[in-house]
Amino acid sequence: DTQIGRFRHGLSALVSLFFQGCILFVLVLVALMISWKSTVIAGLVGGVALMVSRRQRIRAILLGQRIGPLYRNIDRAIFEGVSGLRLSKVLGSSRSEIAAFNRVIFQSREVQFEYLRESSRSGALRQFFGAATLVIIVLSAELIGDFNTSTLLPMIYIVIRVGSTLDHAQACWQDVLHATPAITEINSRLAELDAVAERGPASNLTPVELMRELRLEKVTVEFEGRGGAALQDISLRFPARTTTAIMGESGAGKSTLADVVTGLVLPDAGTVFVDGKPLSDDLRHAWRRSVAYVEQDAIMRTGSIRQNLISTDPPPSVPQMHEALADAAAGFVLALPDGLDTQMGDNAVQLSGGERQRIALARALLRKPTMLILDEATNALDPGNEAAIQAALGKLRGRMTIMIITHGTSMHDQIDRIVQLEAGRVVSARLLAGEPQDEATPG
Repeated sequence: DTQIGRFRHGLSALVSLFFQGCILFVLVLVALMISWKSTVIAGLVGGVALMVSRRQRIRAILLGQRIGPLYRNIDRAIFEGVSGLRLSKVLGSSRSEIAAFNRVIFQSREVQFEYLRESSRSGALRQFFGAATLVIIVLSAELIGDFNTSTLLPMIYIVIRVGSTLDHAQACWQDVLHATPAITEINSRLAELDAVAERGPASNLTPVELMRELRLEKVTVEFEGRGGAALQDISLRFPARTTTAIMGESGAGKSTLADVVTGLVLPDAGTVFVDGKPLSDDLRHAWRRSVAYVEQDAIMRTGSIRQNLISTDPPPSVPQMHEALADAAAGFVLALPDGLDTQMGDNAVQLSGGERQRIALARALLRKPTMLILDEATNALDPGNEAAIQAALGKLRGRMTIMIITHGTSMHDQIDRIVQLEAGRVVSARLLAGEPQDEATPG
């Protein structure tokens, strides 16, 4: 927001600079018509003033470059402070965190004050050269014999107007220079987003029904800056309408595997097949409309439960919402005083993490997915909510292909097979009964 604010301020200054340039152009034309000699003299003095003020313009750019990282530090401190508020209170570290935040604010304030001081110096310098221009014009007019009231008084008026216009233009120009680093950074961020933006159709696609299997063949995924591959030579099969638990420690590659399965991440090597068809760009977009994803921290928008359940176009009907809530063991929503119109978010009903998770599962089921992925969706839940979600998954078993990502599992009654990942590799893939599994080959 701070960088956008600087960009907006710089854009406003640029527009103002354009208008000041137009006014300056008209004033110079009038001055040339009155006395070209005095106009040339005034122009020479103005050129000297621009050369002398070059230092202030350079300082404006440097200060603009310094303020950008400080604004990012402020944003980071606010985000970390709000998200970690509970932990800081428990640990009693509120004072030290407030002190650290104040240091960041003080550093940015110092740079802003320095910029204001430079602006004040630049303004004083412009005032000095404006007065010097008037004196030089009067003296030169007398020396060259062009000293008469009919030309001198209009020239003095024009010089005063030109000085005021130049003063405003110089201030606008320094604001533009100060905002230039923010503009550069915003353009850089936009270029980064454009570089990773998906190309291809994203709507009006027919969802894909998984009839036989989803298969990964020698899939490898690498991320820049990571010591090793996130996934290394993974070969797995997910037969249709079966439930697979993907297990492993943090960093084993479980979430990356889910991103590959959903088509969010393209393998650096290997291929993903849906019913024998490679997951190409066109198929990938259609496939993604067929996959539902429930993450560990269910994200809910501020609004009603009804609004949070709507994620499809056309929106689901009320009976469809009731059915999805029942399938997700979230029937408690209908027992709330306002039912589907119960408000969520700030200043609204407070739902537990498990209740939000069950609503998120209902939202996913409203997509009528052919494949459902739960990424640590039952971790850190109380036993009651975990049991409710497990019961819901038991009812969904056999109706769709389900992938459950977890550190460990107690859902033996809801799963058909277990795949163990370690350091991006499949170390075991077996049926729940313990026999080796033909459908999944360790990579």
